[in-house]
Amino acid sequence: MGGCDGVAMHLRDLANIELLSPLGRPTFFGDLWRERPLVVAFVRHFGCLFCFEQVAEMTAAAADIKRWGARFCVIGNGTPLHARVFMDEARLETDVFTDPARLLYKGIGMRHGVFTTVNPTSSRNARRAYARGFRQRGVRGDPWQQGGALVVGRDGTVAFLQRFLVAGEPTDLPDLKRAIERCAG
Repeated sequence: MGGCDGVAMHLRDLANIELLSPLGRPTFFGDLWRERPLVVAFVRHFGCLFCFEQVAEMTAAAADIKRWGARFCVIGNGTPLHARVFMDEARLETDVFTDPARLLYKGIGMRHGVFTTVNPTSSRNARRAYARGFRQRGVRGDPWQQGGALVVGRDGTVAFLQRFLVAGEPTDLPDLKRAIERCAG
């Protein structure tokens, strides 16, 4: 499984985790992938400069995602208002959800901690993102949470999982796109 950290995983045990829409409406995680493959950009929090960069890159791949019949969404942590502001600021036309208790992040094994956020690599990543025009918009969620990317098939099997080791790690888009093709095929 390319991009999966060498972990075989099925998400059936996480299907009943409740996410909230930017309007505060509850949605079960499993409902997002039951009808078609799902591609998720897990953002650190809704004010992070890296999250705006990550979503911009993955949104650029949205045409491929749609062509292969997959659904794309962004999942962060924080309040529904944080999600709504992020959606507006990033000019997103895709679904955005929040996992305020970070249950999905924990269930998937996303990294969390001060030293995964504040380190020399993250500093270099911040310079890169800043040079590309992305800006920190405040802390809107857990500042120590790391993000990642996920592709899950309709049966709940993980085809791709990238858990960012440090803040600002780029998404492995070639592996992500190959996983989408496999799920849609």
